Amino acid sequence: MVCRILDGVGALRRNSTVLELGAGRGATTTELAICGAFTRVLAVEPEPENFRALARKVADKNLDGVVHKVPSAAGMIDGMINFHVNRTDSLKSSVRQKHASDMPLRTTVNTAQTILDDARVPTNQLGLVWIDIEGYETMACLGLLQVMRQSIPIYVVMSPNPAQPGQTASFLRFLATHYHRCVVFDDESARITTIMDIPTNRVGQRVLIVD
Repeated sequence: MVCRILDGVGALRRNSTVLELGAGRGATTTELAICGAFTRVLAVEPEPENFRALARKVADKNLDGVVHKVPSAAGMIDGMINFHVNRTDSLKSSVRQKHASDMPLRTTVNTAQTILDDARVPTNQLGLVWIDIEGYETMACLGLLQVMRQSIPIYVVMSPNPAQPGQTASFLRFLATHYHRCVVFDDESARITTIMDIPTNRVGQRVLIVD
């Protein structure tokens, strides 16, 4: 659906690379790799169990030549960070601690630009940034400034932090300095709107930022 919408509004960059932040176990990764719109996927995933599952799925689908796997978190600076592993569902693990039982894990964090540079992917070869990182999307986007300056489309799953109710509104103001139009997904529907009209109180709100 994302590719169809990008194509419909003239924003689909064919034969480009997707930067996927929060690849999880590879379900979306493999879809991006075989959809025909992109030639390469940079799949970034810091949680060890998820990363192993991602590697297995990519190998099972014979996609190792298309998918470049990166065992790292994405953030606004390069270094190390505390990552919190959910003990019951690794897909709910996050840089932001959500449950008292989450197990802390020290892991590498890199900006999106560092990830691109290490993979030798010029920014102008990007066709899409896919972000699903359980509430850390604001910090990841702060490391995407060079990408955003080129108006590369971004698909993001927004997970507001209840402890910081004004953070999402600030995030939208930041996005609005580089983008204007977006598509908001509600269940099975999709509607075009502006960045500043994105709902700020919905956990898991899916948004495709077009231009």
